[in-house]
Amino acid sequence: MEFEVIYKEYWGKIFRLCMGYVNDYNLAQDMAQDTFIKVWQHLPAFRNEANISTWIFRIATNNCLRQLERQQRIVSTELSVDLPEEEVVDIYLEK
Repeated sequence: MEFEVIYKEYWGKIFRLCMGYVNDYNLAQDMAQDTFIKVWQHLPAFRNEANISTWIFRIATNNCLRQLERQQRIVSTELSVDLPEEEVVDIYLEK
């Protein structure tokens, strides 16, 4: 199957799948694009042992799960606005 046909047929479905995982329009677009990059790279190796849609959705799902895993590893914390200012001492300038 030609990549352009696959892209046109599955872009919307893959984008909606990604939106379901992250609920962030821009991130979902990036994840869907990453999915299709992988599909394009590995299309010659696709052996037709499964339906192509199953294969594409598995790539997308794995991609989304990896992204969520990365986000969980990066712990985001907010600093309190009440933190006292401390003087920064540059040991290299004090010589």
